Amino acid sequence: MRPTARQRRGQRLGYLVVNGQSFPVPCTVRDFGAGSATLLMGGWLGIPEEFSLYVEPDEVRLECRVAERRGNAVTIAYDGLVNEARPRFR
Repeated sequence: MRPTARQRRGQRLGYLVVNGQSFPVPCTVRDFGAGSATLLMGGWLGIPEEFSLYVEPDEVRLECRVAERRGNAVTIAYDGLVNEARPRFR
């Protein structure tokens, strides 16, 4: 699938955060677009159906749901961006 005009090429650092979890899980965000993105997980299993995703360096928070799983790649869908200035996890 070719990226649409609203998708941003390249890779970004992201952090997956689940309610009640005190430690964010790092991931790579690819094909970050207007309503979907692909996450590359470093072997972490047990990704829930819904979670928050923080994307750097854009400093945005997304409320996400899983659309497709394929190996260590997870395609997510989200309704919109929730801009949020926050401290970095690193």
